[in-house]
Amino acid sequence: AGAKHFTILQALAHPKILLLALAFFLCTCGNYAVEMQMPSIIKDWYALDMTTIAYLLMIPPIGSLVGQLFVGWNSDRTGERRWHASLPIVLGAVAMASIPFTNGNRWLTVLGFTMALVGFKAYLPAFWTLPGLLLTESAAAASIGLINSLANLGGWVGPTLVGVMKDLTGSYDVSLWIFSGFMLTGALIIANIGLGGRASPQAASAAESEGP
Repeated sequence: AGAKHFTILQALAHPKILLLALAFFLCTCGNYAVEMQMPSIIKDWYALDMTTIAYLLMIPPIGSLVGQLFVGWNSDRTGERRWHASLPIVLGAVAMASIPFTNGNRWLTVLGFTMALVGFKAYLPAFWTLPGLLLTESAAAASIGLINSLANLGGWVGPTLVGVMKDLTGSYDVSLWIFSGFMLTGALIIANIGLGGRASPQAASAAESEGP
């Protein structure tokens, strides 16, 4: 990052920043699709009352909290970023793809949603270090704003596509498999983007001690 000064406009047009934005958009689509449709899926599959559904819906976020704290801690401990960002997404994608096969066993369904949300949340601490490994100061801040702004469109695309596919197929299965593919694509982009390699904690400490 210190090898070249980037203007804010150059940072926003940087190919790797745009790839990170695409990866985050794909992951956000899957994340919002699961979060927004999880109550409907459980209700449709098991015809439970709203109180029972509310209790079941408390379980996946607890798993996602534990996963996010662990990945953030372990990524800082090891100084590794890319795999800490990409592997949880793979876990979430595999869990999402398996959810249709749990129809009929509500505890397996809840477990599937829990593992999916673990993956969809746990990658975030490591992911947000990646722009700063490529850019510095205002350029990195601008790139983070761009990535987040574009990815938030996934909050509309994800749930909308679930609804469209449900109307077309009469099932949630196809949309879950589509978003699983989205997530795997996002993980592949992050794993191969060419930044965020291992940086030892000792090197990070040395860089911080040098100051600006």
